[in-house]
Amino acid sequence: AIPADGVQVASADDPSAVGELILAVNDASPNPSDGATSGTPADQGKQQSQRQDVKAIPLSNGAVDLITDIEEFEPEVYPDQGGNDTIGYGHKLLEDEKKLYPKGTFIDEGNGREFLRADLGNAERAVRQLVQVPLTQNEFDALVSFTYNVGKGVPKKRDGSGGSGLAGSTLLEKLNTGDYDGAAKEFSRFNKVWDKRLASGS
Repeated sequence: AIPADGVQVASADDPSAVGELILAVNDASPNPSDGATSGTPADQGKQQSQRQDVKAIPLSNGAVDLITDIEEFEPEVYPDQGGNDTIGYGHKLLEDEKKLYPKGTFIDEGNGREFLRADLGNAERAVRQLVQVPLTQNEFDALVSFTYNVGKGVPKKRDGSGGSGLAGSTLLEKLNTGDYDGAAKEFSRFNKVWDKRLASGS
């Protein structure tokens, strides 16, 4: 999950951080956050399918619920794959937080959701900063979920090397040129590779 500063050192196209959450969010029609839609279910569905300025879209409550359903909640501080002290729904503890939540500390799911909301807020800001084209509600939810896992990151160098997170991803490159289909295929590529990893237990 994305650290509190919104930057995570990871390969821009590293599928290990992305699970079936991406396509699940994109295919679903979650209930938007309070005030995001109004009217009949048909009106709400229409609003969710219409593209609008990314800065005007809130993360839906449905997306948050889906993330908590798929991400495994860990009540105790544990080291993630990178050795970072982590808790809840993948929240990496900052240095000052480590004093409040030393190893052996437990939290409940309510605390975990508070950490998650803060981390998702960082991911939302990253998406609004980096995406230059209109999105639907579901597309926005999927991109925030993606960024929550891989981080905001940094762009690739001029020679095409390096790059990390959303900022350095081929997905963002395609999306910002208006290639929505190409960007959607990038989601599929991440998802398929992750599914293979799950099947192999790696």
